[in-house]
Amino acid sequence: MDPTRRTFLRIGFIGLGFASAVSGAWTMRAQDRPRRGLHPPDPAEPPRMVLRPTNSRRLSPAELRDRAAELRSSLDQLCHSAEALREEVGGLELTQVFSLKVYKEAESLEKLGKKLKTLSKL
Repeated sequence: MDPTRRTFLRIGFIGLGFASAVSGAWTMRAQDRPRRGLHPPDPAEPPRMVLRPTNSRRLSPAELRDRAAELRSSLDQLCHSAEALREEVGGLELTQVFSLKVYKEAESLEKLGKKLKTLSKL
């Protein structure tokens, strides 16, 4: 190989190595800096506490009494149904398949629970 060509290639490889080292150092340095990206905008309105929905209305005393009576009767029904289900399932082996009656009773307990939840909300 010609000595001038060899010198040219040697200088080229040295320059290429130096350029890659400088660019690698620059990218490493750029990764250490914290990013200064976009920040989310401030909210248009400050958050405020809402205790009840704005479209709800106040109940009259008669409606409150009716709701309380319905809540008590539903709670009594839930307790009696749960006790009956407990007695029925208590006598069964866990390895046996439960009857359809047990399944329907558990489903009715869920419905009563949901009803109580809606009645207890203001």
